[in-house]
Amino acid sequence: FVVAAMRDPEGAPLAAIQIVKSWVDADGTTHERVYDVAGAVTTGSVDPDSCVIDPGAATDELCAEWVDPDFVSGQRAFYYARVVEAPTCRWSRYVCIEAGVDCATITPDDPLASCCPTSRHVIRERAWTSPIWSR
Repeated sequence: FVVAAMRDPEGAPLAAIQIVKSWVDADGTTHERVYDVAGAVTTGSVDPDSCVIDPGAATDELCAEWVDPDFVSGQRAFYYARVVEAPTCRWSRYVCIEAGVDCATITPDDPLASCCPTSRHVIRERAWTSPIWSR
């Protein structure tokens, strides 16, 4: 496989390209495995209090050539590529910051109480390709 991705000009830098393989073994059991083929999913971070991104080693473009090290001729399988961006704040976090929500003083019945805790405010966007089937 040859896979390449370019950053959306309005999106976060690209952290990784992965190949996801799903297959059925001789017993009829389904399996799935994710292979990291370019970059690293652990790349980048974001401060949930300010939404400032530290892209780490994330980049504008990623490209890789990959051969399935576990390929079995005749085994039913499909593959697709998944591109992962560096982490960013969820859109709702920007609303919370703009509203000046103070999690130390907000009451549970306040409509903006969903701004706390901040653990749900960081996301990692993904894109994926159509599957390629192998038999």
